[in-house]
Order: sequence, then structure tokens, then C-alpha cells
Amino acid sequence: IRAVDNDYPIKGQLTTRMAIGAPPVVENIRPPKGEAWVELRLLERLGIELGATIEIGYAKFDITRLLDVEPDRSGNLYSINPRVLINWEDLEQTAIVQPASRLNYKLMLAGDASAINAFNQAATPLLEVNQRIVDPQSNENQVSENLSRAKGFINVGALLAVILCGIAVSLAASRHAQRHIDQVALLRCFGLKSAQVNVLYALQLVFMSIPAILIGLILGYAVHTILMQLLDELFKTQLPPAALSAWLSGPLTALCMVFGFGLPPLLSLSKTPPARVFRQQLGDQKTSPLFSLAVALVSLVSLVSIAWWQTNDIRLALIGVLGMIVMVVALALIVAALLKWVSKLQIQHSALRGAISNIMAKPGLTAMQVAGFGISLFAIALIVFFRTTVLDQWNQQIPEDAPNRFVFDLSAQDKPAFEKVLANNNLQTPIYQVVRGRLSTINDKAVRTSVSKEGRGGPLNRDLALTQVDSVPFENKIIAGEFIGQYSPDDKIVPVSVESEVAAELGLQLNDELGFIIEGQTLLARISSFREVNWENFRPNFYMIFPQGTLDRFSQNHVASFYLPKEKSAVELKLNKQFVGLTLINVDFIIDRIQRIIKQVTAAMELTFSMSVLSGIAVFWAALLMAFDEKQKQAALLRALGASRKTVSLRFIAEQVIVGFLAGLLAAACLFIVSYLISSRVLELPWQVPWSYLFGLPIILMIGLSLLASLQLWSLLNKPPYQVLRQKD
Repeated sequence: IRAVDNDYPIKGQLTTRMAIGAPPVVENIRPPKGEAWVELRLLERLGIELGATIEIGYAKFDITRLLDVEPDRSGNLYSINPRVLINWEDLEQTAIVQPASRLNYKLMLAGDASAINAFNQAATPLLEVNQRIVDPQSNENQVSENLSRAKGFINVGALLAVILCGIAVSLAASRHAQRHIDQVALLRCFGLKSAQVNVLYALQLVFMSIPAILIGLILGYAVHTILMQLLDELFKTQLPPAALSAWLSGPLTALCMVFGFGLPPLLSLSKTPPARVFRQQLGDQKTSPLFSLAVALVSLVSLVSIAWWQTNDIRLALIGVLGMIVMVVALALIVAALLKWVSKLQIQHSALRGAISNIMAKPGLTAMQVAGFGISLFAIALIVFFRTTVLDQWNQQIPEDAPNRFVFDLSAQDKPAFEKVLANNNLQTPIYQVVRGRLSTINDKAVRTSVSKEGRGGPLNRDLALTQVDSVPFENKIIAGEFIGQYSPDDKIVPVSVESEVAAELGLQLNDELGFIIEGQTLLARISSFREVNWENFRPNFYMIFPQGTLDRFSQNHVASFYLPKEKSAVELKLNKQFVGLTLINVDFIIDRIQRIIKQVTAAMELTFSMSVLSGIAVFWAALLMAFDEKQKQAALLRALGASRKTVSLRFIAEQVIVGFLAGLLAAACLFIVSYLISSRVLELPWQVPWSYLFGLPIILMIGLSLLASLQLWSLLNKPPYQVLRQKD
């Protein structure tokens, strides 16, 4: 039973129905005085219809509407009982709020981030031991955990897109600078100074950025609209429009990319000597080491800043950017050492020997090509890998036969009859004995720390559910010690297995002695093992587990969970009628909610990560154009010197095979490392080694670059060499 005031709901809108099967009504309203809005499940349980009158305490209420969706409904286990919503002003008349009543109060707040943070900082020191502040990030349930995973995954996608965009801009700017060397040399002959050349190309970048930003804003708004449609079903309410910060984010990011990665290669054009007009071999601009270091620092700072801004996580930005740089540098050193070793070999095949010589002649260009091809293929492979493996695994984390009914307060007298009903309907479940007890001492010292999973940090203020078993429960993993160990029922100190998170919270060690107060009696236990528990498996789980028989002298009830198919829903009504003291909770609501969240957020993540794929394609295309610009002139020179078409083709195809193999190795190494980090650290899912990708990426890139080189050479070799050379000049 929930009583709400006139400000409810703070966020979102309440969804109700005027009759069974009627269309939903979405309004920002709450029940008037004297009325109660209830869930359909409550009518079914009570055997009444809409319009009936119910009594709550000393007050009577007319049921006028059916509750469909409460926008603020939490996802914990006890929130999914059938609900009754009444007006706050009716609460006093019911007289149900008495000493020892089981109730709690919630103050709901909404506002901008700065106001909420200010409230949290001011209120946190004033909290009582039974009070806590809850937000979507701190509320530990499956809904918030899945949303947290989604946020982390989208942050990784944003980070990857930022890195790829920086590389693409840098490659494109380098190619643009290379194609304008002669133009700058001519401008220098006309009297332009280095500073004037820099201003000229900086203005060009600005003018090119304006239409690109406008196109990006239009595309961004289109993607935003699609995302809102995908998430509309999830939130069941009108989502807010894009904030001003979102409209500014794209243009500012683009300008940072352009000037952080596009401008440095163009600044080197001002070093072009005017004499290049007469001597083409003066084309390589001589830049000082200090200038190169400054350019590298500017690009690095720009990349980290943009990544930090887009992900709002400086740690993720630094790890992602620096990690990518370390991987690329390490692999570049390995590739350089490998090429140096290969160059010393006595290779008989002329085409292969020429390809290796050409690669070794321009290591800088080769490094840019390998990095561009490798990182772009890595980004695309990462998306495909997560779509076909990790996201499918995430979608399937709740099995179809996951328990959807929880049973509480099952007495020892009713247990045999309860098991018989389940057996008659081909339903099976382990049933756990539960004893309520309080942890009082650790190594003879009074406990001062809470072990409540929902609100740790204050003094211990609640009883724990203790159980006894003879084997390790389902999806409990022993990570230290022996589950039960050697003991005798006559021992004064019995063994106990402790959940690992609680053990870490309390600083417990194996063989520590714990004291429990149960029904006024003291039970001493020694820690025999620590367990990892899967709290998301919709089964009864426990912080403390004792050996079978050690809790027999205390009063007990039983808990269980089982899967009830829809076609056997009548079993639920039978259990409720036959066992009056039984509490049977239907968790289909929370399972459906989690699955819907996973489905919708997965679709949003796929759309967001598709931006990374487009960035990867941009990098690949920029690297491809840079590679083939150089090859055109080399092929024409070889043809002019008398080389046959076959010799030229074999040489350049062999070169692309080598570059493709090296880039494929880079992509495979990056995929191996990043897929592990995202699976285990971000999504907290078991990592599946992408063996097929590790072996397939080098082969795919070798074949792909060879085919592209063949198509390029086919059109190139059909032109006279002098025409190609004149066109290049």
C-alpha cells in the first residue's frame, strides 16, 4: 500500500486503465481522496472487480482505476507485490501507521545535476542509520546494474569513435598537405611568408568545417530521433528534447578534431622551400624535433580532452587513448624489427624483394598505412564481435526457465504438502531452511558495520537470513577455504561459509570467529570458506551458510523459487488458497522489465556503436587514398623504365599483402586486448576468446587490399606512363 501526496509523480507520468482491457491513460495525476488504484493482480487474488470497495485499516476506498505503470517503481524483490495507491490525505484515517508498523518513507527529488549534488553533499552527513540516498547509479538491483553496463559500453563506443575520428582527420590532413606542397612552393615564390601560409590553410580548415558541422548536426539530430523512438517504449513517458549542450557538443568536438589533428600536418607546409619549384627533390619539409614534439603533444592533449568530454570519465579516456598508443607503438617496434630481419634475407623473387625494399624505404608512410588499416579493421571487427557474441550473451543472461516465483514464510508443517503440489505439476525446486539471526561479534569484538547489500556503511541494524545446507548452492563458487570442513554437531564453534563481498566489506579472514544472536541465544562460528554468489540468478541466496543440522534447534521457515509456465498459472492460485500463511511473489514483472531494458538499450548501443564503424571506414578510406597516391607515381616510373605490367602488378600486390598482414596482426592484437577489457571490466560478462577473428583478420585484410590494389592497377596500367606522371605533377 502506497500513499502519495499532490506532488506525485515528480518525474514521468502515471499510466492507468479505466477498465480491464481499456487503453492506457497517461496522466500526471494521483488518486483523489477516498479512491484507491490497484493492480489487476490484486483483483484476481481477492476475487473482486473494478468498482468494488476495500477496507484499509479503518478507512474504506472505492477501486476506480487499474494501475499499469508507476514511473518511479523500483526493481527490488518486495516492490513487485500487487500494489494499492491511495492519497496521502487518507493515510491518517486508516490508522494503520502505529508503533512497530512495517513502513518506510521516501522523499523524491528532481532537479539539475548541480542542485542534486549540492543536496547530496549537504544531506549525507545528516542521515540516520536507517536512511540512505538512492540514485540510478547507487541503487544495486538488476535494472540499475544493466543500465550501468549500458552506460559503460556506450562510453567505450564514444571513446573508440573519438580515437578513430582523430586518426582519420590526421591521415586526411597529411594527404591534403602532401598534395599541396607544389602550391605552397609557388606561393612562397610570390612572397608569402610562413606565417601567412599557416593563416591561409587554417582559414581553409575553418571554411571546410562549417558545412561539415551543419551536415553533422542534421545527421546527429536524425540519430537522436531514432534513439528516442527506441527508448520511448522503455521509459513509457515523453523524453526531453536534446539539450543545448548536445547541440554545442558536436561543433566543438569537430573544431577540436580539425585543429588538433588536421592543422598540425598543414603547418608543416610553411616549411616548404621556394626552390622546390625548380627542384622537386626538395619536397620533404624539414621540421625541427621541437616542432614535431609540440605537434604530438597538441594531438595527444586534444584527443584526451575530447575523449574525456564525450565519455565524462577521465580515467576511461586516459586508459583508452594511452592504451591504444602503447599498443600501436609496441606493435610498430615489433613490425620494424620483423621487417629489418626480413630485409636481410636473400629473397630470390624480384617482386617480393622490390615490395620489401619499397616498404623499408619509407617507414613513416608504411607505419601510417599499417596503423590506419589495422585500427579501422579493429573497430569494425570489435562491433561485429560484440554484436554476435557479447550482446547476445547479455540478452540471454536471464534464461527462459529462470525462476519467476518466490516463496517465503513456508512453515515446516506445510513443506511436505507444498512439495507434493509442485511434484504433481512437474515443478521442482530446492527449498531452503531459514533462521533469522543477527551478526553480533567478530573475533569477540562488537560489529559496527552493516552487511546489508542494499545499504552498507552504517551500524548493523537488521537480522540476516541464515540457512543450512549439505552442498554448495546453485551458482555459488568457493573461492577460498573448504565449504564446510571437518566438524561435529557437538562442537561449540561450527563452520560457516561467508559471501565474498560481505567478507571484503567487514575485512574478514579465514578462521575468523563470528558470533550470532538467534532467539536470544549465542551461536559461535568459524569462517571455513568464502563464496562468490550470482545475485542475479533469481534464486534464494545467502550471506551466511551453515552445515546441515547446526540450526535445527531454532525456529525456522522455508524459502524457495521455481519457474511456473504461463499455462500452469492456476497452480499459483491453488498455492495461495491452500497455504494461507504462504507469501508467493510473482517476479514476471521484474524479469520482463529487465529483458525489455536489455533489448531496448542493446538496440541503442548498436546504433551508437555504428558511429564507430563509420569512423573506422573513414580511417580505412583515408589510409587507402594515401597509399594509392604514392603507388600511382611509382607504377608509372617503373613502366617508363621498361618494367612489364606483370612485374609492376606483382610488386605492388605483394606490397599490399605484406601491409595487410601487418595491419591484420595489429587489428587482432587490439581486438584480443580490448574485447577482454570490455567483457570482464565493463559488462562483467565471461570473456569469449575471439579465435576466429584473431586468425581471420590478417587473411581478410591481405585479400581485401590485394583486390583493391588490383582494381587500382588495372585502371592505372591502361594509361600511358607519361600521362600519369604529368597528371601527378
